[in-house]
Amino acid sequence: MRQFTAILLLLCFARVSFPQDIDKYDDYFKGIADIEYKDYNASAGYFTKALETNKNNCHILLMRGEAYYLLQNYQAAISDLIKAEETISGLASYRLATCYARLNKPEEAVKWLEVFLKSEYKCPESKIKLDKTFSCIENTTEWKKLWSNEWYNKQEQTLAEAEYLMNSRKYTEAMDVLDNLLDQRKRFHQGFYLRAKIFILMNDDKNALEDLNEAIDIYKKNLLYYSERADVNYRLGKFRQSLSDINSALELDPLNIKLYFEKSLTESKLKEYKKAVSGFELYLRYFDKDHEALYQTGICYFDMKNYDKAMEYFNTAIQYNRSIAKYYTGRAYTNAMKSEFINAEDDFSMALDLTPKDASIYYGRGMVRLYLNKNKDACRDFEKAANLGNNEAINQLEQNCK
Repeated sequence: MRQFTAILLLLCFARVSFPQDIDKYDDYFKGIADIEYKDYNASAGYFTKALETNKNNCHILLMRGEAYYLLQNYQAAISDLIKAEETISGLASYRLATCYARLNKPEEAVKWLEVFLKSEYKCPESKIKLDKTFSCIENTTEWKKLWSNEWYNKQEQTLAEAEYLMNSRKYTEAMDVLDNLLDQRKRFHQGFYLRAKIFILMNDDKNALEDLNEAIDIYKKNLLYYSERADVNYRLGKFRQSLSDINSALELDPLNIKLYFEKSLTESKLKEYKKAVSGFELYLRYFDKDHEALYQTGICYFDMKNYDKAMEYFNTAIQYNRSIAKYYTGRAYTNAMKSEFINAEDDFSMALDLTPKDASIYYGRGMVRLYLNKNKDACRDFEKAANLGNNEAINQLEQNCK
């Protein structure tokens, strides 16, 4: 269920001006956020409000149908999904099939699965057959008749085989299947993309980047290709290229609010802090409990030397998740810059409770303890940091701990 919802969130919208039209889609974004936070009643309400200003928008109908489905209100879901399907064939067909399966109506379920299998949205056969939603109809005549037909060509079957091997962590075998496939079909962008995903799982971003370049060169209208390449470029430290890929993805789907978080993250690496903060705060209007986004916003404000705002965001991040050391470390450095050294020492200590072998945290606490005139404690911290490989701690030991 969660996987299908994620797929829905990646579907491309008609191009709109954004963020100039942000108010027009404010309720839509709130609905998306509430689906993620599993408040499906509120989500359905926001999508209803969004439809008041975006009449018959098939994607909003699709998402309200999803909210109704998650509320187990299948008839209401069907009503919305059929309207969405009338605009873009295949868009809502899979969810319609699952609705009718839940209602134990195999004839209708199979009818919509057939539409799905004829559409550009179809997924591998194994994913459909492993979907437990259909377990109640898989012994029916209709189901058996559906699968007596051949819905996948040879290349699609081979791709599904490689994906199955990848998901089984048999990366070498999956790679062999794809190598053979790409030898036969030189411009099969789906094959390059899947091979790139395997390279990523093997921690080989360099070869992953080459395959993603091939996939995008062949087919330039797939959001996932740009999004994946943006991640790879980010990990490789190619932040300008990563930002370019995110912008390309946003051209394809300007209402994908998650991309604005990724864009801001990359802008912060480029030290474009004002732009980054603007994007983070837009994202946090809807996903206000996203502690990682709160932390990253705090980091931007820290780098902008706005320590009061940084403290505000670090506090809120910790409020939502008290188990991540870097949140305390961020607040510790902020306290130190505000000359609140006792609070900084406490935060470094809490971070060390979570990650007791982090040299940088020992070093940070050691520096704070120097300001507090706790020289013996500071030297113990520097010694631990040095033993863990922190060169700056070695310098502090030589200067202050002889």
